[in-house]
Amino acid sequence: MRILLALALLTGAHGMADDNLFRIDTKAPILETSPRLWGIFFEEINHSGDGGLYAEMVRNRSFEDNRIPEGCTEEGDFFVSPTGWKLRKGDQAIPKLGWSLVAENAEASFDLDTSLPLNVASPTCARLTVRSVGDGGRAGVANEGYWGMSVREGAVYDLSVHLRAADGYQGGITVSLESSDGAATYATADLSAPGGDWAKVSVPLTSTGTDHTARLVLCAAGTGTVFFDLVSLFPRETYKGRANGLRPDLAEMVAALKPAFIRFPGGCIVEGFTPESAWKWEESIGDIALRPGRQNLWGYRASDGFGYHEMLQFAEDIGAEPIVVVNCGITCQGRNPVFQPMDALEPYVQSALDAVEYANGGPDTKWGAERAKNGHPEPFNMKYITIGNENGGPEYARRYRVFAEAFRAKHPEILLISNDRMPGAPVDLEEHHYYMTPSWFAANGGRYDEYDRALPKVFVSEYAANQDCGKGNLEAAVGEAAFMLGMENNSDIVDMAAYAPLFNHEHNREWPVNLIVFDNHRAYGTPSYHAQKLFAENRPDGLLRVEYPMQSETIALNTGRVGLGTWKTRAEYREIYVSHGGKVLYAWDQGRGLDGWQRYGGDWKVRGDAIVQDDLGENRTIQVGDSSWTDYTLRLKARKIEGEEGFLILFRSKDRGNWHWLNLGGWGNRFHNLETHIRNTRCPGYEQIPGTIETGRWYDIEVEVKGERVRVALDGNTLFEREILTAQLPGIKANAGRVRETGEYIIKVSNFLDRPWETPVSLEGCDAPLAGTVTVLQSANRTDENSLDSPEAVVPVTVPFQSEGGAFTHVFPPCSLTIIRAAEK
Repeated sequence: MRILLALALLTGAHGMADDNLFRIDTKAPILETSPRLWGIFFEEINHSGDGGLYAEMVRNRSFEDNRIPEGCTEEGDFFVSPTGWKLRKGDQAIPKLGWSLVAENAEASFDLDTSLPLNVASPTCARLTVRSVGDGGRAGVANEGYWGMSVREGAVYDLSVHLRAADGYQGGITVSLESSDGAATYATADLSAPGGDWAKVSVPLTSTGTDHTARLVLCAAGTGTVFFDLVSLFPRETYKGRANGLRPDLAEMVAALKPAFIRFPGGCIVEGFTPESAWKWEESIGDIALRPGRQNLWGYRASDGFGYHEMLQFAEDIGAEPIVVVNCGITCQGRNPVFQPMDALEPYVQSALDAVEYANGGPDTKWGAERAKNGHPEPFNMKYITIGNENGGPEYARRYRVFAEAFRAKHPEILLISNDRMPGAPVDLEEHHYYMTPSWFAANGGRYDEYDRALPKVFVSEYAANQDCGKGNLEAAVGEAAFMLGMENNSDIVDMAAYAPLFNHEHNREWPVNLIVFDNHRAYGTPSYHAQKLFAENRPDGLLRVEYPMQSETIALNTGRVGLGTWKTRAEYREIYVSHGGKVLYAWDQGRGLDGWQRYGGDWKVRGDAIVQDDLGENRTIQVGDSSWTDYTLRLKARKIEGEEGFLILFRSKDRGNWHWLNLGGWGNRFHNLETHIRNTRCPGYEQIPGTIETGRWYDIEVEVKGERVRVALDGNTLFEREILTAQLPGIKANAGRVRETGEYIIKVSNFLDRPWETPVSLEGCDAPLAGTVTVLQSANRTDENSLDSPEAVVPVTVPFQSEGGAFTHVFPPCSLTIIRAAEK
């Protein structure tokens, strides 16, 4: 009963108050917030680890980056998996990625060699053959690092390299840090002559200058052939001084978020695009020379230098709970997956159990002893395991149960996280992911208000506004803040949440929007970073009852193109005509193919006399016509080929985020209805009609739009005639709570509107004067962003706050996040 009451009160906060008053009932606590609510998610994407958080400065240190992934073939600029999925090579198409020959007044060659490998984990090395060197000349190899090496005057860098020489080579090796053109040298050292067997040599290098485009050069001091492998250069200064450690500025930015947890190592990389490319935690611990790395499905080979042990250590260092994601025997389901047979799951289950033993086992256990050998005798006390990543459907359900039963039997203390609804199976938390527009987040702050509290708790393990927001602008942060307020308001069911992705190298943006952006010596947080930090710093212990007006924005969609679509269905369309007043506005001609059509996802093609969509994914649409069209009649024939639902017919569509559509056979092929989407946000209000779409049957469809009404006919019979609704997008989302220890009130407001909201605020039950601070995240324009050159263009500003009592008037700026934190004097 208490939970239901809390829900009702929270829901009341979304309703229109009688006036413009923002009421806070200080005597009506309604909900304890989750102490685990705000955390982070790390995945090796955008060179977030290699070239980023992981402090290694040498790129392609083991000379393996051009290797064809195991089991794959090459096709032009792509690696092709056994199931036919294509991975673009990207930089891996560059021979000897990161390395180049240095031959100044010398005759020499540099090649890759596999004749006598360092070990099975590193089958490829560099072979430098020097035939002659003239006066003042030199011959060697240079590494440019990740888009240049950044060295600072007075800083120490630790070099290590494995060397061997062929018979007849005489002389040592000279190593140096120098400018990209070799004109300036910042540090140099001589290494002893290598022998015929592999040997590791280490030396410190102290830079005499600062250069952000420097390189590392290793030159032979004689003629003959010498071999190099695992060339490593680390700054002496790492986060908390750890060997094989992390870049301090980036690690400190993460720590500043005060994350309650860190979910790792992915993400899709956990399962890879082939079984061989999947992340294997056992191969990512111990000596870095014995870590084989793997082909990263984000377009580069990962070294796994920032491995399982380092991730656990980082979690401990920043006070975050570690949450490891384990492979459940499925390669990435979005990339032509491989499903391991059920009778072949045992190694995957055992690997997951062993991962827990490594983290938590005593030194007398096999993997606990390995952890101790790697420098951490005490357990890490990991409490969570996520089984699979972004999986679903019956194949995942069968495998999840095998894992869950094994964990309940051997590790009942471990909390289990599923990717999907698992009725009847042991589940402690269920993952939800959202990548949408800022407007979608602003409009969906109430998404969990009516969520069934009998279901497992929710872990929103990936979310971000990553569409229609540049590289991460203020509007994205304010929209996300509204959604975060909704999660906080429902933290009895939403237990944890993490923005994703965490990092992005400026020179490698595989994902459109990310939290922290960096190059080799600078970094900045997007406006979303600052919003995340503010929420983590200002989490009340409990929430209070609030009432406020939504200040909603009304939007009508009166003009636009036509389109076709599917949802988890393959379908075909033909005889497509658009007319108005006897005039044909558009008639599809199969001879012109898809000329003039704009695709928004899916596998669209012309086959015979029809336009066909052959992908079973969600929200696959294609549009044609003039965005200024108003009244018209759309006629077509449609046939379902296979799948879960029916047809989507778009009208008055502006773009990917603003449209109306007729959904025939939607909701699991159970209903017909209209739907309106404004700024990628579905607007409720239309009543569903029971109905299904049969597979293999042609349907005649007619959609007539005129003024504010739409008439729909199916096979010549009117299905319905309705008024086209306008959208009401909420502009204000707010909550209020209190910190138990200090007695402070925390008031948070996301104003997504283009106008300020000036309102009287009443803390009912509080008569004492208040003193504290008000912090505002805002800017001159809602599209403003931060950058490496302007890292503080959009940052929070904090000023003192005071009032004579619990009633005051406040102006919440347009497109802003405001946090008032004050205590009674």
